[in-house]
Amino acid sequence: MTQNNPFLKIKARTILLWLILSIPLVIILVFFISMLWGLIFLNNLETQTFTLNEPLIVLIIQYSWLYGLICLWLWYQIKRSHLKLNFLFGEIPNNFHWIKQLLIVIPILFFSFGSGQLLYYFISLINPDIVKNLASQTLLLTPQETSYPLTYNCLQLLFIIIFAPVIEELLFRGILLHRWAIKWGLVTSLIVSSLFFGVLHLNVFGLFNFGLIMALIYLKTHTLFIPIAIHSLNNFIAIIFELISSLFNERAIVNSSEKIEFTWRLGLLAMGISLPWLINFWQKNWPTPRQVLPYFANRNHS
Repeated sequence: MTQNNPFLKIKARTILLWLILSIPLVIILVFFISMLWGLIFLNNLETQTFTLNEPLIVLIIQYSWLYGLICLWLWYQIKRSHLKLNFLFGEIPNNFHWIKQLLIVIPILFFSFGSGQLLYYFISLINPDIVKNLASQTLLLTPQETSYPLTYNCLQLLFIIIFAPVIEELLFRGILLHRWAIKWGLVTSLIVSSLFFGVLHLNVFGLFNFGLIMALIYLKTHTLFIPIAIHSLNNFIAIIFELISSLFNERAIVNSSEKIEFTWRLGLLAMGISLPWLINFWQKNWPTPRQVLPYFANRNHS
């Protein structure tokens, strides 16, 4: 039974346990990287042992811990369950219409932007300082913000555009979607895995919709390569929008208390534009009761 269904041996809840138990390792990681940084780059081990003033150090620790831990958990679960990655990833269909499929990024971005603006607005009613802090955070840094802008920005782009789409799609759509579909049923798995994805990305509604669409595309095409490509394109365009926004100083809209009301109007407009397209997509691609999960469909056709 387990050989025919490797997902029966996967324990999805253990990833939370791994995250909790890894906290002492994070402390060790901070200690080691800070010492190494002070020794190699600053030639001053004593004063730099526990300082985290350099954003590049924080970025390295953050990605080393989070994505390193997820990769380790994925490797362990795949190995112990004897899961075949070629069945999980599948193959891109012949004569696949890439342009038509990639266009779904447009309503995804509109909905994510709109829901994010509404979230900013509601948070501002409770605590405007939180919104100001969130709005002031940027993905890419200038020479005034980090001593190593080129290294920092290249590393950030590498993870956001390449590593994050691959690792997150493998985790959420590849492993968790299959495991929870077997445990609770496909519809429940679609909702829970997408909600989990949204919660971990803070913009719950926008990223819930994103996760749901990626799951529906995976179920329809039986390949993870297409969700990974869409995920990567989505992240790339989001970075471009942020750069344009910073050039035109659009963050002043969020930071200004006089203009904070503009955010929810803009958010509603963006969501209103995207919803008809998204609803049509959901209806056309919602799985049937007899939907075969991608892993088993790929295995049957091998």
